[in-house]
Amino acid sequence: MRLSEAISMEIYTDKFEGITKTKENLLNEKMNLEIVLKDEKSIKKRLEEFREVLKNNQFIEEFDRTIFESIVEKIIVGGIDNEGNKDSAMITIVYKTGKKDIKDITPFKRKRKNAKDKDEVSNNKLCSKTYTEGEKLCSNDMDHTCGYGGIDVKG
Repeated sequence: MRLSEAISMEIYTDKFEGITKTKENLLNEKMNLEIVLKDEKSIKKRLEEFREVLKNNQFIEEFDRTIFESIVEKIIVGGIDNEGNKDSAMITIVYKTGKKDIKDITPFKRKRKNAKDKDEVSNNKLCSKTYTEGEKLCSNDMDHTCGYGGIDVKG
C-alpha cells in the first residue's frame, strides 16, 4: 500500500513500529517459554529418577537439594499435640502435593548430658558426687602467714 501511496508515510511508520514491537514481544515470550519447557523437562526427568529409586527401595547415598525442594513445600518444627499442649518434639513435613507427615522426634533425640537419669540401671551418668562442696574446698592448716621459712625484710 505504501508503494502505491495509498497510505501516508506516518501511518506506515506507526504500523511498522507496532508490528516490530509485537514481533519482539513474541520472540521474547517464545524464548521464555523454551526456558520454562527445558526446566520442566529437567524436573520431570529428576522426578522419574526419584520415583525409580523409591520403587526399588534403594537408599539415597547423599542429600539432593533439588529433589528435596521439588518435593517438600515446607517443614514446621513444633506443634500442638492431641491434648492441646505445645510439643517441641513434633515435626510436620508439608509436601507440594498437599500431603502432610507428622513425626514425633522424641525417640531420635539424644539424651541431654545434664539430664537426670530416669533409669538408675544405666551407667551413663556424667558425674556422681561422692563429696560435699565443703570437702572439696582447700583449707590451709598453717596458722602463720609468712609461709615456710620466709624472711620478712623491712626497709
